[in-house]
Amino acid sequence: KNEPKLFRLLPSLRPSARACLPMYELSEWQMKTGKSKQKSNEPKASELGTADNWINRAVQAGDGLGSAEQRIGQAEDMLRTLYRAVEQATDLVVITNTCGTIEYVNPAFEKLTGYSRAEAVGQTQRILKSGEQSAEFYRDLWHTIRRGETFRAVVVNRKKTGESYIVEKTITPVRNADGQ
Repeated sequence: KNEPKLFRLLPSLRPSARACLPMYELSEWQMKTGKSKQKSNEPKASELGTADNWINRAVQAGDGLGSAEQRIGQAEDMLRTLYRAVEQATDLVVITNTCGTIEYVNPAFEKLTGYSRAEAVGQTQRILKSGEQSAEFYRDLWHTIRRGETFRAVVVNRKKTGESYIVEKTITPVRNADGQ
């Protein structure tokens, strides 16, 4: 109730439990053609600014000019832009907590998987499990992201209809301002 407007903008993106840190999953390329898309010089997560730093830069923008209200307005504009970018992305974006519970999916997820946002939020990514990956694959995935590292793999998932699809997944842990 007393939260700043900044944090009320995107309530669906906030973690549901303090102990569960958010992560995002981005399907960069649907492998329908069997071709892989490699990105060279991709920045490491540690080289990217945190969202908190990004917001703080926006709030402090203007070299000391403008009121606090104006700076908060600028930060809100940045958040709206970020939200629109994620919503309009043609790649799947899924945000979960470290417990694996889905907290957000973008429209591209809904279009490809057949699951609506309402059906997906609150579920785990097991709803997409095809049975094509081994238990060892999932152990490696969780071990990697719990170490704070980015996990990348080509994965066979399953749509709501039961049809399989292949994606190149990138799962990156998102840390808070304290690095947790």
